[in-house]
Amino acid sequence: MRKFLLGATLTYLGILLFLAGFLTSTQQNPTLNNTIMALIPLGIAAALLGVMIQILAGLIAATGLLLSIASVNKPTPPPITIMQRAPTPTPTPTPVKQPTPPPPPTQTNTCKYCGHYIQPNEIFCPTCNRAQK
Repeated sequence: MRKFLLGATLTYLGILLFLAGFLTSTQQNPTLNNTIMALIPLGIAAALLGVMIQILAGLIAATGLLLSIASVNKPTPPPITIMQRAPTPTPTPTPVKQPTPPPPPTQTNTCKYCGHYIQPNEIFCPTCNRAQK
């Protein structure tokens, strides 16, 4: 919180100094010009001094603004919790299908591929599932 207040104060101070520099460089307020020239006796023109104050005030304001922005806390993510998996039940073995025994040979039709007996009107062999016609 102190960092934010310091940044906000620097920002406002920079804005006020920038305004004072602007008024000095445009020479609109003679009282302010005389006061600034007395406080900063560099022996240069008031317009140049006003521009230098504006540049310095811009740097102060930008620093204060960056300090204010940097002090704002980012929301912290919730802590990561490790969830345990439920134990998986062991699969029960499925019984292997026994091949169906061939029907008793009541006819002489057999599959062209596997030799299994098939009905006369069947198109596919029930054992190998291949087309007969």
